[in-house]
Amino acid sequence: MSANDASHGAANTDLTRPNAEVTSKRERIQRLYGEYWSPRLVTTTYMLVYLTEGAVRSLGIFLPFYLSDKFGLGPADISFFVAAAYIAWHFKFIIGLVMDLTPSVRGWRRRI
Repeated sequence: MSANDASHGAANTDLTRPNAEVTSKRERIQRLYGEYWSPRLVTTTYMLVYLTEGAVRSLGIFLPFYLSDKFGLGPADISFFVAAAYIAWHFKFIIGLVMDLTPSVRGWRRRI
């Protein structure tokens, strides 16, 4: 067995490459997910996620009008309310970095 053959043997154990009996992407997905994989289920799930995302975002468009009409708030008050509601999202990336870089209570840490 030559060094070239040994390197090919190591490459065949790579998990990212399909086995000899599994040739297409669809068959690999079917093998990984088994009975839970269904293109219709995946498409429906994506549709529902984006539908709810759009519904939540569209409610944010009407929030200033609602606050103005219902509670009589001015533009400065509405701006403060909206900024206070979104303040956590402005610092999310910093909090995420700190959480990823520091070990937790049990000593386990997330891999980056």
